[in-house]
Amino acid sequence: MPAFHAPSVWLETPEGWQDASAYILTGPALVGFKTNVVVSMSRDVLDPYLKRHVDIQAGEMQKTLPGFTLISRSEVARVDFGDTATMEFEWTSAEAGARLHQYQLYVLSNQTLYTVTATAPSAHWHQVEQTLMRVVHSVRPKIWPVAPTV
Repeated sequence: MPAFHAPSVWLETPEGWQDASAYILTGPALVGFKTNVVVSMSRDVLDPYLKRHVDIQAGEMQKTLPGFTLISRSEVARVDFGDTATMEFEWTSAEAGARLHQYQLYVLSNQTLYTVTATAPSAHWHQVEQTLMRVVHSVRPKIWPVAPTV
């Protein structure tokens, strides 16, 4: 599988601004819905407890996502580049007009929280599950320099 490396760009920004990049990779369409993997990040996370963050996320999703059903949730595990946890769930999206299956991998590394979310229609999840899991679990945080080297 070819590697995806997010493009880089340098901008001068005012004090206090942070990178809130999100990367969206799309796969083949299934019944009119493009399977996808979204990587988002939050920098300068002060709370070192990944479990607490996942608890909050699960609670918010249960309140806000129509038909939310939690399928599975892992304990926090330590890996070479930080702490990880996973959550798998389904919900009904009016926008997509379908029940969606999502798998999230949370990675806390050097005070940056990466959330990697794979999404496909629930009825077709098993057709793309293996591919999506390979993509999600291939994530590796990149240490970004504070300023470009000239």
